[in-house]
Amino acid sequence: MNEEGVGVAPAGGFSAAIEETLAKLPAQPGCYLFKDEHGTVLYVGKARSLRDRVRSYFRNPNGLSLKNSHLVQRIAEIDFQILPSENAALLVEFNLIKQYRPKYNILMRDDKSFLSIRITNEPYPRIEAVRHRSEDGARYFGPYTSSQSVYRTLDLLKRLFPYRSCRLNIQPPRPEDGAASPVVPAEEPRRKGPQGRRRRGARLENGPPQERTLTVASPENRPCLEYHIHRCTAPCIDAISQEEYGHIIDQAALFLLGKSDQVSALLQRAMESAADEIDFERSARLRDHL
Repeated sequence: MNEEGVGVAPAGGFSAAIEETLAKLPAQPGCYLFKDEHGTVLYVGKARSLRDRVRSYFRNPNGLSLKNSHLVQRIAEIDFQILPSENAALLVEFNLIKQYRPKYNILMRDDKSFLSIRITNEPYPRIEAVRHRSEDGARYFGPYTSSQSVYRTLDLLKRLFPYRSCRLNIQPPRPEDGAASPVVPAEEPRRKGPQGRRRRGARLENGPPQERTLTVASPENRPCLEYHIHRCTAPCIDAISQEEYGHIIDQAALFLLGKSDQVSALLQRAMESAADEIDFERSARLRDHL
């Protein structure tokens, strides 16, 4: 947000309704909306302290930028919303600007967005960072104000839950006999981002959609390196059923929802089950995940 300028109209230069609103503003984080006489939203802002920030527009008219001076002259009504934190206010501000597209908000009116985490709607879902949401049946988490936190979270998820990170269009194995041979996937090249390096654990989808290799899950396919280092369960070679893979994704979703206790309980039961089946290697991996 452009938070330049402090203060605003001289004493007596605004209505009694505005004076009343200014008097009852709390010293808490939140968002505020400036509206004109027709109820049109002119400006949306966020504040660590609503009282200090909003009142600053109405203190010193000489300290205002030209833009803010024109804005204040048109303010007829002030709405505000108290929020638990400044980060929460930032997210609400972002959504309100997208909703109302106020004239005096210079930033955030374009297509740029905060990062979200998406679990794709596929037979073998992927988990990735995206900037835009669409009606594609996927599950979205966020948006998040810190892109670094998103990538750190995805790195942690990839270590805890061995879901696939490739962009192959993997379909379940064909039940009928004599089906056509599956497409053998080659290991995907490591594409680099705008700064010349690739983010680990996520592929940010900013550009146009890329053609994805159709792959039918089959032991005849060739797994990538992540399978051999136990970072992927390799649904491409049918090393895991679609149902079992879905359980991994569900655990990752619980983690993203903050329900780590449920994830721990699931991993504990899976570890004990693997030990009972004398699968000590798998039991040890689950112990490490815990």
